[in-house]
Amino acid sequence: MLTNELGRYFNASPYFAGLSKDGPEATAEFYRRFGGLTLVIKQLLVAGETAEFLYQLAEKHQLYDFEVAELGRLVRHIVIGKVQAAAAINIIVLVLKTNQTKAATIFNEIAISLLHKVGVVTGPPSTVFYPGQDLPETGGNIIDLRGQK
Repeated sequence: MLTNELGRYFNASPYFAGLSKDGPEATAEFYRRFGGLTLVIKQLLVAGETAEFLYQLAEKHQLYDFEVAELGRLVRHIVIGKVQAAAAINIIVLVLKTNQTKAATIFNEIAISLLHKVGVVTGPPSTVFYPGQDLPETGGNIIDLRGQK
């Protein structure tokens, strides 16, 4: 993991992360779209706190620097509308070469801590899938025995 604060910022910040990987046309498109974003979304993309959150998430899930950069890039792609939030878990599976459960956990943390705050992912956090949670719409297997005799 990078220890230099500025290096960590440029690696994880959604504003900078993976821009060279996107190519010149996609980078130019991002800069064009950036101008039309709301101030709160612009702040999310450039804030040092966003980059630091992604590094804390990486440390928690034992990710490498290049994987942190991919998460920053994903956040950018979601907020500019290049990627739908619904596809994020599958993208995380592919770029981090991890399983669905870990990818869902990582995305849920990003959604709750970053994307909900700026209105990119809407709805109460309870609508976000938590691995291992029985969802009523899947039939679940939880039986409420409270009040039963």
